[in-house]
Amino acid sequence: MFLPSLSGTIEEEVRKRVVPVQQGEIPAHLTLCRKRDLAAIRERVRADALRPPDLAFGKAAPFSSCGLLLPCLAGLDSFSVL
Repeated sequence: MFLPSLSGTIEEEVRKRVVPVQQGEIPAHLTLCRKRDLAAIRERVRADALRPPDLAFGKAAPFSSCGLLLPCLAGLDSFSVL
């Protein structure tokens, strides 16, 4: 999921400081699943077999040397079912 333009925002300033190489190469985004899994997940949600999960996240923390991790505090079980 790509975020709308962040030019001049606090989020873009964080990206410049935390992941400058990535910030210069690709737009800000969240990775919730692999692209190859997306069609199957959409179909399961459309078929009403599953409801989209309601997720809650904690504070951001550095992830390896290439990003930020937002730990999931609630909703992980329903997300894992997808």
